[in-house]
Amino acid sequence: MIAAVFSDSHKDLKTLSLAAEAAKGFGATKMIHLGDAFRDGLALKKYSGDVVVVPGLWCNEYHDSMVPNRLIIDIGGFKTLLTHCNKATPEDMTQDGNPDDIIKNEDIDILLHGHTHYFEAVIREGRLDLNPGSCRANDKRAASVTYGLIFTEGKKATGKIMDLDGKVVAETTLIKL
Repeated sequence: MIAAVFSDSHKDLKTLSLAAEAAKGFGATKMIHLGDAFRDGLALKKYSGDVVVVPGLWCNEYHDSMVPNRLIIDIGGFKTLLTHCNKATPEDMTQDGNPDDIIKNEDIDILLHGHTHYFEAVIREGRLDLNPGSCRANDKRAASVTYGLIFTEGKKATGKIMDLDGKVVAETTLIKL
């Protein structure tokens, strides 16, 4: 399975569309948007019938008890936590739970988060942590526009951070024992 991961597009649908097209070119069938802005994630339905969205801290939906701010999904057999921010924040609602507690209590294999606008793909405490960076052009907090790809096959999950030119700017692999 190949999943594309986007974050912090902040209503830049043109750049998000370029990234989604590029991800489809790599074979991505699942599209994940990690917030800021929630409605941007809904626009990904144009590229896939399998879209999952969580809101960012500054989205109205983050404060709507009907919209989960954190989700646990399966990506190719890997238990994956989706959250905008990888740490608890004052903006969290009571039912959100602390990401650190969720990771420990739910035995999470992959953590996908955004918020910082800086990309990262690392193995941390036996799990794959991926922050796709910013999917907004001219973002002063990011060096360039980036998005993530998760490739799963059997017990292997590889996280890659891609730029819009198709260059891999970070990569790591998790092997489940």
